[in-house]
Amino acid sequence: MNVLVLAQQFFPDSVGGSARVAFEQSRELVKRGFSVTAIIPKRDIKAKQKETIEGVDLRRYGTGRIHPFGQSFVDVTQSSPIIKEVVEEIKPSIVIIHQPTIGHVYTKKFDDTPVIYMFHASVPKEVKFQGITGKGGWKKIFGWAFVKWLEDIEESTL
Repeated sequence: MNVLVLAQQFFPDSVGGSARVAFEQSRELVKRGFSVTAIIPKRDIKAKQKETIEGVDLRRYGTGRIHPFGQSFVDVTQSSPIIKEVVEEIKPSIVIIHQPTIGHVYTKKFDDTPVIYMFHASVPKEVKFQGITGKGGWKKIFGWAFVKWLEDIEESTL
């Protein structure tokens, strides 16, 4: 069985809680005989686009540079080509989604594979916390519109 994992954070690239959960879950599935491919953002410009860690095939998207609108914006704007490529290649039996932004990109294009949602936090609240909505200038104008858009995405995927 081919499992596709979509995560905004994944260990060892990130060390946060959801990164560990996504990695440990993937690693355990490999131990149980599943083929696991994880699509994750590139967190470092030196990171490989493709590599295998403890049996989990990693596919990274993005440039590895920090985007002024944050990772959620990168998920929505840059993950689509790699998702399409990997889905066509591995033909997943199930998809595990750890964050709603990358999950939204997947569910807009593909709806015939069973999906497990494992959201760890509210993305709009995370975006606000990251300071993307700023106190003035373009961040204030576009940041709040981006948060509203993320809230709509989150609501439509739950």
